[in-house]
Amino acid sequence: MATDHLLIRSATRGDAVQLSMLAQRVFISTYGAALTDIDPQPFLEASFSAAVFTHLLTNSDDHLLVAIQSDRMIGYVRVARNPLPSGLAGSATLELAQLYLDPAYHGRGAAAMLLSAACHYAQSIGVEAIWLCAWKQNHRALRFYEKSGFTIIGHCAVYVDQVVFQDVVMLRRLPHAVDS
Repeated sequence: MATDHLLIRSATRGDAVQLSMLAQRVFISTYGAALTDIDPQPFLEASFSAAVFTHLLTNSDDHLLVAIQSDRMIGYVRVARNPLPSGLAGSATLELAQLYLDPAYHGRGAAAMLLSAACHYAQSIGVEAIWLCAWKQNHRALRFYEKSGFTIIGHCAVYVDQVVFQDVVMLRRLPHAVDS
């Protein structure tokens, strides 16, 4: 199986530098072609620096899980206690703020394992649904989320400097956790 020896674990403060490098690499791989009119470096530094990840890991309610294969961080997922975008009603929800995977590992099951771990975490804290924003032009991600039980419930705009990304808002209801 392609996910042999894949470890999913909670991120630690010591992961901040690797998270930063991975996040910046994946962001540019995904969105870089749409950012030709701006210098993305200020956004990358403000959003994905090691200092930002250190803060997330030590001073926030966000929960980060990392995927490690052969001693290499290949992906991560971040869930955050953010409300649904304005105009969309919701119950007890958690945002799937980021699910970033090194493109070399696409199609091998790691993203599904990260998503499953994030949903399990959400259930463990009593969340009824998990939501996310996904860029309309990221067809691979949209297919993955739809296949994973997410449905489109709305739209929103995401800004990177003066570049506007039109996103869809997707929601996945979670089964009630069963006490054992």
